[in-house]
Amino acid sequence: GACATDCIVRGPGKTSRGVRRKRMDNNLEAGRILDFSVVIPTYNREATVCSAIDSVLQQTHRAAEVIVVDDGSHDRTRERVSAYGGAVRYFHQENAGASAARNRGAAECRFPWLAFLDSDDLWSSMYLERMAAAIKATAGRAVVYFSDAEFEEFVPPRNRWARVGFKAAGLYEIFETPMDLVLAEGQPMLLPFSIFQRSAYLAAGGLWERLSAGEDTHLFVRLGLKAPVCAVAFPGGFVRGTPEARGRLTGTFGPRSTKHWDCSVLLWKDILRREEQLPSHYRRLLARRIADAYWRKSLLSAKQFELLAAAGSLGRSLFHDPSVAAGAVLRKLGRRS
Repeated sequence: GACATDCIVRGPGKTSRGVRRKRMDNNLEAGRILDFSVVIPTYNREATVCSAIDSVLQQTHRAAEVIVVDDGSHDRTRERVSAYGGAVRYFHQENAGASAARNRGAAECRFPWLAFLDSDDLWSSMYLERMAAAIKATAGRAVVYFSDAEFEEFVPPRNRWARVGFKAAGLYEIFETPMDLVLAEGQPMLLPFSIFQRSAYLAAGGLWERLSAGEDTHLFVRLGLKAPVCAVAFPGGFVRGTPEARGRLTGTFGPRSTKHWDCSVLLWKDILRREEQLPSHYRRLLARRIADAYWRKSLLSAKQFELLAAAGSLGRSLFHDPSVAAGAVLRKLGRRS
């Protein structure tokens, strides 16, 4: 079978040299067409939303349903989407943020596999076909299936996996206990190029709407600490770099904003709170990330002459891991000498 030759299973504590091949029973019917619900959240993206919808409707493996959740747009998004008639289910809500829009779409879905596509990104035409093949080859055991993706911006390397130093060992690679993967400094997963078991997504509570940045990281960590994930080795599509796409939330709440680091603190504190049985070396890693977020926030506050806020953030950084601030200061002194 395909899994015996093309699928790699990475077990607990295995390194790349300890990867083992394993035949898995395929409990999915061989001839069955997998049913995907595709959710496209959008906000004032009349210039790009149709391209995203078209990239879904042109899939070689047809989606069972396409849902667009309009998060309170003020442009002609409704008019553009209505032109698709019954091919697209359209929902409008008051502006509540990207996570709320995605969660609304997931709640409206009627099929077992859930995919998200941002309204300014594109899938390659065989994306769902390749993901369906991976799900069948692995008997649908993973809660998340994720592919690589290409960035349209001309900043090498253009592929997500290359940027974070990730490579799958085979056409499909199952990570049985993916702690190292989901807690890596750079996760290889991107939300618009990941397929979820809808039941697992809903059981986890979906995306945490309190986070305006890092909500995808938070979700991948929560799912990956509980169940297997699977890498599917191909570029699933394009993260667009058009002028219309530059209003992405990831840009609005990027590393140069204190909001980004507030969310980082909230994210990792919540994981520590939820995962009381997390091994001690992982807990130290997350404490260090919290300290780093506070340190970076203190630097931003200092640049804005918010000295009281800067001092408070510095104190919190020292509390969680004093080596972060100390190391940064020593490195700066070393560069000056």
